[in-house]
Amino acid sequence: MNILFLTPPSPKNIRLFRSIDCSMNTKAAYLWQPYDYLIISSYAKKDDNVSFLDGTVDSLSKDEFYKKLIELKKTNWDIVFSCTGSGAYHEDVPILLEIRKIFFNSTICVLGDVFIDKWFIEDILSKDFDGIVYNPYHIDLNQISKIREKKLKDNTNKFDIESIITEPIDHPFLKDLKKKKVTVVDANVPRHDVFQNKGYSWPFNTKKRYTTVTTMWGCTYSCDYCNSGRMHPIAKTNENIIKEFEYLNEKGFKEIQFSDKVFGVPKVERKELLKKIIEKELAISFSCYFHPSMFDEELLELMKKAKCHTIVIGIDSANLKDLALHNRKVNENTLHKLIDKANELKINVCGDFILGLPHETEEDILRTIEYSKKLKIDFASFNVFALSPGSPDRTKAIQEGKIPENACEETLSNVTSSKHVSGDRLIELRRKANREFYFRPWMFFRRIRRLQSIEHLMIQLNQMVGIIKNNIV
Repeated sequence: MNILFLTPPSPKNIRLFRSIDCSMNTKAAYLWQPYDYLIISSYAKKDDNVSFLDGTVDSLSKDEFYKKLIELKKTNWDIVFSCTGSGAYHEDVPILLEIRKIFFNSTICVLGDVFIDKWFIEDILSKDFDGIVYNPYHIDLNQISKIREKKLKDNTNKFDIESIITEPIDHPFLKDLKKKKVTVVDANVPRHDVFQNKGYSWPFNTKKRYTTVTTMWGCTYSCDYCNSGRMHPIAKTNENIIKEFEYLNEKGFKEIQFSDKVFGVPKVERKELLKKIIEKELAISFSCYFHPSMFDEELLELMKKAKCHTIVIGIDSANLKDLALHNRKVNENTLHKLIDKANELKINVCGDFILGLPHETEEDILRTIEYSKKLKIDFASFNVFALSPGSPDRTKAIQEGKIPENACEETLSNVTSSKHVSGDRLIELRRKANREFYFRPWMFFRRIRRLQSIEHLMIQLNQMVGIIKNNIV
């Protein structure tokens, strides 16, 4: 079987990431690997031909991208996967239509966070695309490859194929949002070699030779402003992950970015995983997202022994109690214990902050910026609150006539969500936050002390150039 993965070029060459649950314009000089594609690739058989073209990471123009597609047409592709997202859906559609034209006889499935909303499901399926991937697991590539042939022959869109939407319906994950019990699955090792490109990077990497590993997809938490909370959590078995680590060591990978929204779930099993990785001497330097409520001294110590050097935690606001308005609970005492323990273990901490929550005034935002500087953390990511697809706030804004159903650009720049601060002012405040957090003598010396090698220094300098470019120049 021949399987092709595509990522369209981004408007104005912005470093735009697109996935099932996220569309993000990166704030420095990084760009994530397509972790959904990596998961899907694990379902390819050993003899299957798997290829990938990324017009964003390679900074291709539309014409350059189309030229490469024509070259790829020489192969008879059974399945073509392409992604889009709320950051560029309307710009992506003409490119997707060209993909449909070039690979007319191939099954083409798309994925992207916009498809959480029914309007976008109906729109893309009306344009002769064969399916929407809403879950990268339980993928039957053989079944998917037959969709197009049967569709052209029988003129039907009705296919009972797990993890794929083929007709306009409400998103499957919206049917039971309270279902949070983790589903455990068996999955093969993804085709890591296919998705290697020097253009991918992650600001917390210490080495350039890296890849992305997912031990749990989706999220066990349900914060109102995060799409991942609407995705049913699916965890790989420890045995599957150990096989993947053995493969990565064999191939010489030096760094891992865990794409899990919350690393360490399920906790008991993941503690055993870390012990096995240490025991088998499979440890590879890694960074990960970590929820403050997951704090456990033993877990953090095991992560350190398994070569964890950086954790990214959602702090979100200086007004931690007010986060309950958005179904998020962060205990200040637990948060500070986590940061203190990480500092003791010399694990770097990046705090994620959200500026412009609907109830916040400018004074609240300024307090959050000051709070970020008081914490003993190494990095800070300041994000403007946005109306994400499928979120209650976005649904309300559509019902009140503030935005049309097909609006999506507000997911990257706030235009309607804050009652007290304009979108332009929020962008200014985010730049102010980055300047004040990073350009402090204390921060400069802390980063120097935490450097591990010349290679690490060069990665950090590249990210700093991105911060300067986006926040000063």
